[in-house]
Amino acid sequence: MLQNHSHVAEVAISPTVRPELAFRDLSDDMLARLLEYGTKENFPENTLLFTRGERNVDMFVILGGSIDIYAVSGSDERTLFITLWERRFTGELDRSPLGAL
Repeated sequence: MLQNHSHVAEVAISPTVRPELAFRDLSDDMLARLLEYGTKENFPENTLLFTRGERNVDMFVILGGSIDIYAVSGSDERTLFITLWERRFTGELDRSPLGAL
């Protein structure tokens, strides 16, 4: 579980991704359930949390602060895709061998 500061995650974005569906707010009930299983951690600003395709990535629930998700092109150019705030969550969801979302 994350508290405070801005953090960074890098992902390559498929044209079929719909951020309004992929990045949903957690309800009070969902957040309460997750808090029973998670560990609260603070990370320094600009910490790279995960990259696309990385295995064994934690689920990050944002309790305070934000996480910036960047799209990364083939030339390693980063473009801000979305900023996630409180009551949102993320982690590496792309587990396919081809890297398609």
